[in-house]
Amino acid sequence: MSLRENEPLEYSAERSRMVQTQLRDRGIRDERVLSAILRIPRHEFVPEDFR
Repeated sequence: MSLRENEPLEYSAERSRMVQTQLRDRGIRDERVLSAILRIPRHEFVPEDFR
């Protein structure tokens, strides 16, 4: 599920920056992984019990 259409622009920019500085710069190159992280809000990766 993606909530990007309702997401503030600042979150989208922050997510893009995170992908570059925390993932690409550490050698993560799988475009499927990077695309999922860019597309899906971070909280969706966390089990509901921990949100």
